[in-house]
Amino acid sequence: MRGILPQRRTETLHAGRESIPGARYFVTFATIKREPWLQSTFAIKAMLTALLAWHDENEGLLLAGCVMPDHVHVLFRLGPQLNVGRCVARWKSQVRRACGYTGGWQRDFWEHRIRPDEEFEAYGLYLF
Repeated sequence: MRGILPQRRTETLHAGRESIPGARYFVTFATIKREPWLQSTFAIKAMLTALLAWHDENEGLLLAGCVMPDHVHVLFRLGPQLNVGRCVARWKSQVRRACGYTGGWQRDFWEHRIRPDEEFEAYGLYLF
């Protein structure tokens, strides 16, 4: 079928998503079109500043993070106030503003709630 554009299916990312205060999460979010604008030292510092500010304000517990040129991985324990989506939105917004970048982030993000019976250390090793 020529002329028909593929449709985004990001709504499936929301299926079954729940935010549980105190639960551990592993999230990944990427830049638009995977543009490598996060490779600058300034962008890396902006992301780390956003994550540490969130942690210092007791919004949750930052366990590990990794900034790649076109995406970010964060391992954290969710606090009582914000849901997972609000945490990610906050980080994205703060970094984009700090960098003054006109591009930005892909819509949504990938998340996985780490269940109590899962190997938690494997996620930290992946980031390392």
